[in-house]
Amino acid sequence: MMNFCTFRRHWVAALFLLIPAAASAQETVVGFTAAGKQHLIRVAAQRAALLKPAREAAIASLERYAKLCGPNWAMPTLFIDLVDEKADDDHPELEIARDREAELPETSDGGVAAQDEADVCRITLRRHPSGHEEYSQGSTRYFITHATAIGVQQWNDHDLTEEGRSTIEESQWYTRGIADWMASKVYELPQWGERLPKLQIGFAAALGKSITEMGPHTYYFWAFLESQGSKPMEILRGMPIAPDEQMEYLRKLFPDLQDLMIRFAVAISKRTLSPLPDHGSIWRKNEYEYFMPRGGTARLESAPIAVSFHTITVQEIPEGGVVMVTPNNLTGSQSWAALADGTVLRDGQTIRICAKDIEQAVRVMVARGNTSNPTEYPTITITLDTAPCPYKTASPKPAPPPKPKPKKKKK
Repeated sequence: MMNFCTFRRHWVAALFLLIPAAASAQETVVGFTAAGKQHLIRVAAQRAALLKPAREAAIASLERYAKLCGPNWAMPTLFIDLVDEKADDDHPELEIARDREAELPETSDGGVAAQDEADVCRITLRRHPSGHEEYSQGSTRYFITHATAIGVQQWNDHDLTEEGRSTIEESQWYTRGIADWMASKVYELPQWGERLPKLQIGFAAALGKSITEMGPHTYYFWAFLESQGSKPMEILRGMPIAPDEQMEYLRKLFPDLQDLMIRFAVAISKRTLSPLPDHGSIWRKNEYEYFMPRGGTARLESAPIAVSFHTITVQEIPEGGVVMVTPNNLTGSQSWAALADGTVLRDGQTIRICAKDIEQAVRVMVARGNTSNPTEYPTITITLDTAPCPYKTASPKPAPPPKPKPKKKKK
């Protein structure tokens, strides 16, 4: 008969045998092959539904980026970790880092052995900050394709860390912006789920800042450059790591930055970039608002190498009157401006607008180039004319075509 001490020893030994089995039951580790390399994905049991979309997105990204970048770019080895941990201020939803001494687990089926000191791009995707919501398949696609694009940059020596600061984070205007552009080559933006409106809102809110100060919200700029014949991956390859050298690099690539920004502004206005946020969202998100009782002059302050949107509210417009808009110092500030309807403004030339057509708000879009004096700004002078708005006669309708002659009846 087993005494108490013997029983306890057997019980403790059995418990230690069960602990690894219980731990492994809390997660699944799967290996997959893409772009000629072996990769791993580890999924917490509570997030098992994300395994399939995350793996599919990783494979699609690696295969697409290998073709997009060409043979001179190396593809990263991925270790994707879908952890059961809520994102917060100190732990972002998505974390991407090159780990040259990673400890990789064995796959759940035993097909791939554990490794020590592996060189991988570690992608950590935490739970939604709410703690109880899970990401949709569209959001999961976006996170994995975007993270893999960052991994490509890291793998090709485009992420240096000095004094705790990473190039990826220091220069998000091109690292994250190009990563979004790369991700759009894997899945079109409407397939990004709820990440698409976040992208659109971020872009609308960042307008008015210099391109290099827009943070990660520059996808539409890179899409625009591609539409103009530029190749974002070639621009990325030559981009200086040091932030204070990046503007000079842009100037060399595009000697006429003002013309480039004008074409970017027109593309936004005409919505030739898709899917752009609606015009209402862009105007609502702008930080440039001016109020005047019956007229005055507004100085349209905005950054160089930027597209900005300005709303001038005239509070006491006579009913049926005319609002007269006169721009000045456009040339001196290396600026281009147009009204919301696309009417281009020119220095000293007054545009007359029927008050009933603008609902008290004059909306002006401004594109600024590489100004030598960033404190030089264009101005808009608003005056009112109580004379009735000129009546526009409708164009005469064209005469209807003559009716065909009736056919003669055969006898």
